[in-house]
Amino acid sequence: AILGRPLRLDAVQEEACNLRDLGFGTVVITLGAAGVAVADRAGRSYRIEAPAVKAIDSTGAGDAFSGALAACLIAGIGETEAIRRGVEYASETVCRRGAQSSFPLS
Repeated sequence: AILGRPLRLDAVQEEACNLRDLGFGTVVITLGAAGVAVADRAGRSYRIEAPAVKAIDSTGAGDAFSGALAACLIAGIGETEAIRRGVEYASETVCRRGAQSSFPLS
């Protein structure tokens, strides 16, 4: 929910496409427990769902996602797989309290 209104995934997906079309390249919008909305350079638009977890604390989840995504891209992992791994890593972090202390080491 945003400001008390339900999150409309179709509207978020459309906004990702609009940003991409303005020249931002691949656009990834994080959606918390709903995963991410992606609009890529190739013109595709899709969502990657987050695994179902028992969330305790979302502190640092966005940082975990961004860091995992960047590390995967630097390692030469393809963009879609890197985004998927970022979602999975962030999902693991919300199962623990704190920010850095919640980041899995492997």
